[in-house]
Amino acid sequence: MARMVRKQIVIDAAREKTLERLAGELDLSQSEVIRRAIDGFAEKMTEMDEREKAWSRIVEMARNATDHGVTDENGRLKWTREELHERGSSR
Repeated sequence: MARMVRKQIVIDAAREKTLERLAGELDLSQSEVIRRAIDGFAEKMTEMDEREKAWSRIVEMARNATDHGVTDENGRLKWTREELHERGSSR
């Protein structure tokens, strides 16, 4: 097990009851419940960061669509759905 560092936290009475309940239900120490909560929060933040980066890439691709001949200078598609289907069926 990794070296543990002692920390003192301050929580309100409602959170204390929740912490005690979770520790009892999960048969874990209160410290372990807090450690798992920190791990879960950190994982969620990483997921959010990855989603934000992916969304930024999508937005950048949309902004560059004109450069790649997908849209005209007004942002309208240069092709129709029917043309797209015709291209697909002719292959």
